[in-house]
Amino acid sequence: MAAAVVGLAVYWLVRYVRFRQFQLLPVYTEAAGRMWLGTQVYLRTHDPGATTAPYTYPPFFTLPFVPLSLLPPVARSVLWFFITVVALVGVVVLVRRCVAVVLPQKAGLRVAAFWSLLALLVARHVLGVFETQSHDLLVVLLLALTGYAACRNRDLRAGFWAGVAAACKATPLLLGPVFLWQRKYRATALFLLVVVAATLLPDVLLPSKDGCPWCVSWYRNCLAGIQPGDTAFAEDSWSKWCEFNQSLAGTVYRLSVAPLPGELNVDGRIWSPSETVLRRTTLGLQLGIVVLVGLATWRGRRAALLPTQEQGFLQYGQVGAVVCAMLLLSPMSSKAHFAALILPVSFILADLFTRRRDPLVAAMLALMLVAGSLTVKGLWSRHLGDQFLVRGNVCWTTLACLIATLRTIRQRAADPALLSTAASADLPPVAQKAA
Repeated sequence: MAAAVVGLAVYWLVRYVRFRQFQLLPVYTEAAGRMWLGTQVYLRTHDPGATTAPYTYPPFFTLPFVPLSLLPPVARSVLWFFITVVALVGVVVLVRRCVAVVLPQKAGLRVAAFWSLLALLVARHVLGVFETQSHDLLVVLLLALTGYAACRNRDLRAGFWAGVAAACKATPLLLGPVFLWQRKYRATALFLLVVVAATLLPDVLLPSKDGCPWCVSWYRNCLAGIQPGDTAFAEDSWSKWCEFNQSLAGTVYRLSVAPLPGELNVDGRIWSPSETVLRRTTLGLQLGIVVLVGLATWRGRRAALLPTQEQGFLQYGQVGAVVCAMLLLSPMSSKAHFAALILPVSFILADLFTRRRDPLVAAMLALMLVAGSLTVKGLWSRHLGDQFLVRGNVCWTTLACLIATLRTIRQRAADPALLSTAASADLPPVAQKAA
């Protein structure tokens, strides 16, 4: 077993270093190198000094790559590979601790089935992180720390890790309104404090020579042009029609607009609305996602009657629901971003193997398997795989995951068996034995 793991690690290391289709690590390290020198971080491809695709992430997420930018290319690739592996191991350990609340690791075949099905449903997204040398697993690790803190009913720690995640990538900002919606005011305050402090930290450590704050440069170059209900566009990086953008806005756009010359020659249109109708339709669908998240994160009275551990496990599922919404509501969600689905999928599967099966949840999982895991290009031709992507198969499986997460949260919160367990726990020992 150990030899197999080592062999697999060596294989992926070689593949990781030699993969040349589209590597993101040079994008990160070039931006970090420019921050180290105090020059403009957010350059376009045609700008003087730019040698990679545009860098579009918040300034705080540039700091970890400053030391890497000082290393030779091969050394930084090897080091980044092991950093990514460590992040993945950390995510798996945290997920294991969270699901152990309801699925003890001594459960034998159920545990083996849980991990096998979890790997089957999320492996394609995790492998995408390694192939593109993406930093998404660092974000997933921060989200997993948030989920673990929530599972342990430690609101302040959840607020802290959520704030760090939001400073690294804008989409976790959705956790802030959720904390407020759940009346976790101290967690909300700490979340905001961490976001502001982390965002301003690069200007304290490595200020820009032109005097313009890094966060202002980031907003002007990466966010100012995005309108509500619109899909992301980055010059020389991705177009509005990019098939790799599996967000809700990106998918609806491809289903409504024909590709331009030079883009992928796959027309996935199912209608041809005007620009106004398209934007309103996208906004309406995004509002529906917000409603689903509101229902998933609502602190109902029944949930408050559950045992403390069960309440924590439900909060872990609520973090998973927010993760689904982050991926769907973002203007740009590339395939590697969906590695974060390990959180909601683990919550759903842990419930599936410990409680009565629900037909709707089973149907959503089947959809995720058929339309997600079984549509990888390795199983089909490249052209057919592109057809799946253009029509948003990853987007729709994420929506299915959100629906299954919501269903699991609502059913678990109202499970009579769990409520009776909580009630008996409040009885004196003699009464518990009689019950």
